[in-house]
Amino acid sequence: MACLTALVVLTGGLFSPILGFYVFHMVFASLLLPRPWAFVAAADAIVMLALGLALAGLWPADIPQALTALGWVITLCATVYVSERIASTLYRRERARLRKNQRLRQLTRMLRTQQAAMIQHEKMAAMGRLAAGVAHEINNPLASMDGALQLMERNPDKPPRASIVSALRDQVRRIQDTVRELTAFAHPDKGLRDEIDLNTVVTSSLKMLHFDHRIRDCRIETDLPDSTGLARLAPRALQQVIMNLVLNALDALAETSDPTITLRTRREGDGCIIEVIDNGCGIPPERLHDIFEPFFTTKPVGAGTGLGLSISQSLITEQGGSIAVASTLGTGTTFTIRIPASG
Repeated sequence: MACLTALVVLTGGLFSPILGFYVFHMVFASLLLPRPWAFVAAADAIVMLALGLALAGLWPADIPQALTALGWVITLCATVYVSERIASTLYRRERARLRKNQRLRQLTRMLRTQQAAMIQHEKMAAMGRLAAGVAHEINNPLASMDGALQLMERNPDKPPRASIVSALRDQVRRIQDTVRELTAFAHPDKGLRDEIDLNTVVTSSLKMLHFDHRIRDCRIETDLPDSTGLARLAPRALQQVIMNLVLNALDALAETSDPTITLRTRREGDGCIIEVIDNGCGIPPERLHDIFEPFFTTKPVGAGTGLGLSISQSLITEQGGSIAVASTLGTGTTFTIRIPASG
């Protein structure tokens, strides 16, 4: 400030071309300092300018010069006031924006948490629908093991035959495999992506679905060419989607005389295609555009959550893919999943 005052005095006082730099000084003071200190800076500038003019003998000597000096004083004060008002408005808006962004981040975290909970809930619902088949799958080897143990009890003095021990071990492994598959499916998915063979995921999904007793009365056809290729995605997410689609197909086939579900994979351009096709009752055209909406269901009350297809669409979208449906009433429905191919 002292240097600026000296330059003003040396270049003509009130008529110096440098006098306008006081305005820039006041603007920066208003932007950087609180309101009281901004006005203190303005008063300091006015006092220093007055002292400089007085010491240099350039004090206003007539009315025009006095009016010029008064005009500069008013200009500096007005600059501080206007700049401070603008700075305050910008500051309030910035704080409001930061609060909104923080709230948006909180809502996003809440939505992600709720979405993960909904996905896990739907997965558990699918597990519930498979419960009877799981019990049957475990009960059969247990019955075989019980028979082998009864045979051993009848001859307690004889060591068990190797064939009986081998049979027991086979049944134990069968139960272990069943429990391992169920545990892997039921465990919350971390969403880690990996380069996987889509045909392998389809096959593992069908293996899980064999726990559903309805699938034993249904003809399952597969067309899984090796040329389908690989895709980079979370395998558990895709498995859940395929299981949801097949379970929905089983519901649609309840009144069909020759129930058939076909699963196809193929490579199409830079994407991999998975199709789940059934020859069930089909979906009315007026409801097709609603089936991916949350809680929308055509099933009776209590027979479905209405979240399966919505969650399936969300899971596929997160993998960078898409899911579409085509249906003809009385003929059947085709769900088509498209996923970007890897490489």
